Amino acid sequence: MKLIFGLLAFSLALSGCASTPDAGDLPLQSPAASVSISVADGLPAFPGSGYYLAVPGYIFVAGRMVTHPGTRRISYACPGEWKWQQLTHFTPSVEHEFVAGHAYELYCDGGYPKIRELL
Repeated sequence: MKLIFGLLAFSLALSGCASTPDAGDLPLQSPAASVSISVADGLPAFPGSGYYLAVPGYIFVAGRMVTHPGTRRISYACPGEWKWQQLTHFTPSVEHEFVAGHAYELYCDGGYPKIRELL
């Protein structure tokens, strides 16, 4: 009887852990819990422009990217002719500390990507 009760308690505890939802990318659906990044006018849009594209940790929709807050590194090849294009296997990137609920814009300066907060 003790063995059956022990197995029952163990299986209930195990099933409780297994059914606990992991937030995962669910916060990306909430503007207050995620970060929105758009591209500056005149730059090629993120993938999924006009379409919905979800990649773990990111959602691309309507020319903007939604991601989790925190420090993120974004690589972006700015259009134009730049010295860095002579290097193989290099795409310029920018690292930024993103705050939940804020909106940002990716823009290019001298061929390199930059981030600014939209007010």
